[in-house]
Amino acid sequence: MRSRIQAPVALNIEGIARFYVPMQQAMQKLWSTYSEAELQLLLRFASEGYKAVLEATEALKGLIDAPKKKRARTPKRPP
Repeated sequence: MRSRIQAPVALNIEGIARFYVPMQQAMQKLWSTYSEAELQLLLRFASEGYKAVLEATEALKGLIDAPKKKRARTPKRPP
């Protein structure tokens, strides 16, 4: 089977953008209800939360990829 690289088709940005205008307006309306300090707090929370999720994901990958003898033992369930 031959693979073929296809060039992306140029998007009709103006045609597509009109569908996003209502979403953009709704978000601007929502954002306008928050103070600058509140928006900064939300941004910090989202950014730090994202980093925490990435770190936890890496830790989980480490547990999965660890050799069986080095994995932490999990207690057996009672019958």
